[in-house]
Amino acid sequence: MTCYECGHDVSSEAESCPSCGAMFETKSKASGCSEWTWALVGVVILLMGGCYLLSANRTPEQKATAERSLKDSKYRQGVKDYLQANLRDWGSYESVEWSYAEEGSNGNVTIIHKYRAKNGLGGYNLTTQIFELNNAGKVVDVVGND
Repeated sequence: MTCYECGHDVSSEAESCPSCGAMFETKSKASGCSEWTWALVGVVILLMGGCYLLSANRTPEQKATAERSLKDSKYRQGVKDYLQANLRDWGSYESVEWSYAEEGSNGNVTIIHKYRAKNGLGGYNLTTQIFELNNAGKVVDVVGND
């Protein structure tokens, strides 16, 4: 091959011209992607395919658990909305424990929640309350105060 700068003959394997020092792109650099890049792309594709297969082959119990989790998040958000509106210092709220009870005959759901928050004097109280929520996730009744 011929150097584009000085016109001397140069080996096709050379990275630079021995006469003037002009740099050349070697074939491996010109391709743009190294072997490691392609290996990483292959691993990512395999992982994505594996995740898809695992999610597609869930048992009915696993699917029910996932649906329950979404439902629980709606009810937990309802409790948090209620506490945000009713606590003296929402910024001090810290969740400790959640317990879920099945739906009642009236369609409402009962959730037991233990949390820590500041009282009116600035001290922290550990409180356990039972929240009854409707299907929309809104608190309709609150019982208990430890």
